[in-house]
Amino acid sequence: MIDTISSYLKVDDIKDSRYFERVPTLLKKVSTKQNSNGLIYHTGLFENLYISVSQLGISINGSLTKFYHQNNYCDLTRKQVELSIKRIEEYLNLNIGDSNCKRVDIAHNFIMNEDTSNYYYFLGTSKYFNRFKQPNSIYYNNHQKTKLFYDKIDECKNKNVEISPILNLRNLLRYELRFLNRINKQLNSNVILNSLFNEDIYMNMIDIWITEYNSINKNKLFMPTETELTPKTAKEFLLCALIEKVGLNEVNELTDQWNNSFTNSKAKSRFNKELNS
Repeated sequence: MIDTISSYLKVDDIKDSRYFERVPTLLKKVSTKQNSNGLIYHTGLFENLYISVSQLGISINGSLTKFYHQNNYCDLTRKQVELSIKRIEEYLNLNIGDSNCKRVDIAHNFIMNEDTSNYYYFLGTSKYFNRFKQPNSIYYNNHQKTKLFYDKIDECKNKNVEISPILNLRNLLRYELRFLNRINKQLNSNVILNSLFNEDIYMNMIDIWITEYNSINKNKLFMPTETELTPKTAKEFLLCALIEKVGLNEVNELTDQWNNSFTNSKAKSRFNKELNS
């Protein structure tokens, strides 16, 4: 379930390790830059992980799933998370497990019966999130988290990632939740890399992953329930059919522009409730 991570270990925790001189020699494709304050940054790769070293500390960014499996469409178990972190620690000879987590992604791929794009319509609005429709994905953003749904096979093909023959012809819908800011507050814990294989914290992240999916309003397909229509009910059915054709998400974006035109906030709330019922 855990995929991409971003972590940072301060110099105070590794000041006697000669990390600044040692670590760059262990990396591939190393580049060196100096910022306006005179700080020198050495950045390179350990497998697929981007590691940046400065006089202030060391950061690690990348997919733990790809680091362990050589792809990021397989799931990573808690034990495999632990083994991945231990391998990084042994290679760098640093207590990387004590790094503060700056980002953690939880994700899973679902095999669907139809093309993944056929399911995007049903993913409606989500409270406290801004919804963005991309050509091949749906994003929900706020200041702390991002939720996204996309076709994993398409992404692999676009990045020239070799795909298992078992999955190549499948419709693989990926649901991903990214913890981006204030992770400690979101998880009610001091989250370091070693925390990611702690059972309580791991299960808490999965619970939030599930809760965030459930918090998305699910759009319904229009299905007439009457065989004898009056002009009034026909008009209502026509409106429902047009909403379905255009898409409820697009209709919500349109009606959001009317917020200041309602007689009061209760009228606005009542309209939104009827529209999304």
